[in-house]
Amino acid sequence: MNMLLHHVTLHNPNHPLHLTACDILIKDGLIDRIEPKIKARDVEVWEGEDLHVSPGWVDIGAQSMDPGQEHREDLNTLVRSAGRGGYTHLAVFPNTEPVVHSKAEVLYLQKNNRTQVVQIHPIGAVSRDAKGDEIAEMYDMHAAGAIAFSDGSHPIEKAGVLLRALMYVKAMNGVVIDQPLDPSLSIKGQVHEGSVSTMLGMQGIPALAESVQVYRNIQLLRYADSHLVLHAISASESLDMIRRARKEGLHLGATVPAWNLVFTDDAVRTYDTRYKLMPPLRGSDDRKALQKAVKEGLIEAIVSQHVPLEDDQKEVEFPYAAFGSTGLETTFAMCCTHLVPNILTLDDLVHRMSTGPRKLLSMPGGTIQVGEPADLTVFQPEQTWTFTIADQISKGRNNPLDGVELRGRVFGVIANQQSIRH
Repeated sequence: MNMLLHHVTLHNPNHPLHLTACDILIKDGLIDRIEPKIKARDVEVWEGEDLHVSPGWVDIGAQSMDPGQEHREDLNTLVRSAGRGGYTHLAVFPNTEPVVHSKAEVLYLQKNNRTQVVQIHPIGAVSRDAKGDEIAEMYDMHAAGAIAFSDGSHPIEKAGVLLRALMYVKAMNGVVIDQPLDPSLSIKGQVHEGSVSTMLGMQGIPALAESVQVYRNIQLLRYADSHLVLHAISASESLDMIRRARKEGLHLGATVPAWNLVFTDDAVRTYDTRYKLMPPLRGSDDRKALQKAVKEGLIEAIVSQHVPLEDDQKEVEFPYAAFGSTGLETTFAMCCTHLVPNILTLDDLVHRMSTGPRKLLSMPGGTIQVGEPADLTVFQPEQTWTFTIADQISKGRNNPLDGVELRGRVFGVIANQQSIRH
């Protein structure tokens, strides 16, 4: 693969041309030259208005739905949807049928990686069937290529199970990912507990349900001296505890859903079930605190929380609707539209979608340097476009941005000696 990226603004803090327009020459899948201007023959040229390039974006926690629920999403639509959204790597949660809790499921998810631009990295279940009881075959999954361990959309309720998992991953220099939520404090909850839930007459999900588990998880992490990522943080109370744990030197990471950075629980006032998410959209104070945490680096990664669902899971009365939305194809544009430049710089956003997630997962790469494999996302931050469900690749139609004009579009992705241009 020989390519020339012409006049692209480089997002790579370790390079002297960071945030400068330059040319990038790629030969046989490797970055050959990065210079202000390059002349080359017999190469594919990518050029366009206001092109930017960064290390390839990484998403943590997307639901693959394959195997077992291919009617919601299959591996083909998943990776194509991710590519359109600018991702070159997906660390997918294990909540499939069967659950990714053994070597066989890990190998299944990786089976097409050699032929795809977008690489799938399985996250193995901590417990068998992600039920939170019996520890799964973590060593075998690690040997097969599992990048991390989590029960995914099922918070780990039993402290003993999480503690054993934290102890196990120490031997493999691995990481446990947990979405903190105490189900006993959120039974039948539909939306964030606050003035909106009261006005709608709906059972609320208090921020306490998250912060209680954050406190517990940090205590277990301190005891185990291991590595933990708190996934999909939504409440401001959680951030103070994360900040103190970091100052103490604990190996603690955190992610936040893009939806919680952009919207509040005001979005559900119209009973639009597409805004019924987990974690729920919370109040404006929570959103402001999350935005600040991303800006300062307390939260390293912005995630899509991609959950494809069939229509009959959403086109019902609000209390009966399932939680979740698709997000791979809209996360960057939604954040670019609503957060850049007033809340985050463009470089902040790109970092939280590329090098930040890589750091949490201890993934190699994440830099644009001569001699390194080309793993790149090319995008146009000022390009406007209208997202429609009819034009998306994902099978899931449950995205509330249908028909909304957005700013920031992905031009193409390059990785694994392949490329996709949109």
